[in-house]
Amino acid sequence: MSCPILTYHSQNIRSNRYGENDHVALKADLESLRNHGKRLIGLTTLVDWLLADIDDGSLDDAVCITFDDGCKLEISDEIVPGYGLQSSFLSILKDFRKQQPVDTPHQVRATTFVLADAAVREQMDRESLFGLGWMQADWWAAVKAEGIIDVQSHGWDHLHNMQPDVLGEKLPHARFVSIDSLDKCELQVYRAGQVIANGCGGVKPQYFAYPYGAASVYMRDTYLPENISRTCIRAAFSTQPAHVTLASSRWNIPRYVCGRDWQTPQQFDAILDGAFAASLPAS
Repeated sequence: MSCPILTYHSQNIRSNRYGENDHVALKADLESLRNHGKRLIGLTTLVDWLLADIDDGSLDDAVCITFDDGCKLEISDEIVPGYGLQSSFLSILKDFRKQQPVDTPHQVRATTFVLADAAVREQMDRESLFGLGWMQADWWAAVKAEGIIDVQSHGWDHLHNMQPDVLGEKLPHARFVSIDSLDKCELQVYRAGQVIANGCGGVKPQYFAYPYGAASVYMRDTYLPENISRTCIRAAFSTQPAHVTLASSRWNIPRYVCGRDWQTPQQFDAILDGAFAASLPAS
């Protein structure tokens, strides 16, 4: 018994072709899921199964979908300079939901992992996107309440190479493994969780996705498991390309990443069929 988690980035748009546009890929991949007889479940169902709170039948033919970074392209149809109007991930999921058989429960669920710090989000929007306000938090509460896309934590700031030093230290950018002390973890997990909860009507995040897909041994093996009651985080997710099995650690749950682990529909089908062969390094 196993389940793949598929991860997409809504800002990953380099053309309007599969493999270079995560919106195009998501739409095609959902159709492939249907053709394979798969169904979407939320992360809570998956984590409950991993923790042995529910039985194996809950994972029959199941797939999870997650989105990283919390860009507005996830939930709003927008014109992207150079590439035209892009259907949001939410619109694509809603269309997929409408196409389900009338006797099938509407259990289409996905999760977005968002960043807490408003200043960093604004800087990312200005320097990495188009300065159009696509990294704001004003949509979190409404989307979470709608129940199709859940909102969870991607930490305080992602440690992007454009941002200032954190906690007064020179941190190696693009390496979340540098979060290896209590103070650093408190910022990235506990404080970030408070801010995200404020933006989600007071509901604290329960799940954490490591920026760049990896965490320090301290964060993964000590901080998170020893602070569940304080942080409310019950599981964390990497980008190790593998299916989730009962042998997976709740603090290092694997995910496949669109554009890194698959670039064609055939490669996507190989993941669903359990024939995935890693060809690119984990980020």
